[in-house]
Amino acid sequence: MMQRFGQEIEEALTIVDSGVVLFKSIGNNFFAAGIVSFGFLCYTSKSNFYTTDVSHFVPWI
Repeated sequence: MMQRFGQEIEEALTIVDSGVVLFKSIGNNFFAAGIVSFGFLCYTSKSNFYTTDVSHFVPWI
C-alpha cells in the first residue's frame, strides 16, 4: 500500500498514463483531484508520478 492524499491506495493503482484523472473518494462520492502529467519508473512498485491539482481550475472548468 502507498499513501496519496492521506489515504492508502494499492500500488497497482499508481501505474497510470499521462492525462488520467486521479480521483479522491469522500464517503460514497468520488471527485477529480488531479490529472497525471508525467512519471518515472513506470510499471514498477517504485513509480513516481506528478499531477496537476485541478481545484485551481474549477472556476474555468
